[in-house]
Amino acid sequence: MSSLVKSVKQNGKRILVLEDEFPLLRIITQRLHLAGYTVDGARDSDEAARAMLKNKPDLIWLDVYLPNENGLDFLERIRQDKRYKKIPAVVIANSSAEDKVERATKLGAFAYLVKAQHTLGEIVERINTILK
Repeated sequence: MSSLVKSVKQNGKRILVLEDEFPLLRIITQRLHLAGYTVDGARDSDEAARAMLKNKPDLIWLDVYLPNENGLDFLERIRQDKRYKKIPAVVIANSSAEDKVERATKLGAFAYLVKAQHTLGEIVERINTILK
C-alpha cells in the first residue's frame, strides 16, 4: 500500500502537502480539510510528482528536508515544467538558514515559514490569503 495520504475531497481549492513526517502530514491534512480545501498528501517528492500528475494543485505546501530529494530541489524541478511554473508554493521548514530562504525566494516561493515560529492556524491563514 502506498504511503500517499488519501486525497480528501472537499469543495474549494486543491493543496498538495509535501511533508515526510506522517503524523504531522495527517494533522496538516485534517486542518486544511477543515478549512475547506481538497488536500493531497505526499511523504516524498516521488509521491508528490505522482499526485501532481493526477490533480494539479492550486498551492504546494513544501517541507525542505525530505527522504529522497530536498524540497527546494523539487521546487526547482517543477518550476521548469510550464504546467507547474506558476503554482504558489509555501515552504515550511525547521531551518531559517539564509541560503535556504534566499533560494526559496529565487524559486518564487510565496512564503518561507519556520515551523517553530508559526502555529498551524497562522500558516492556514497565510494560505487563505495567498489563494484569495
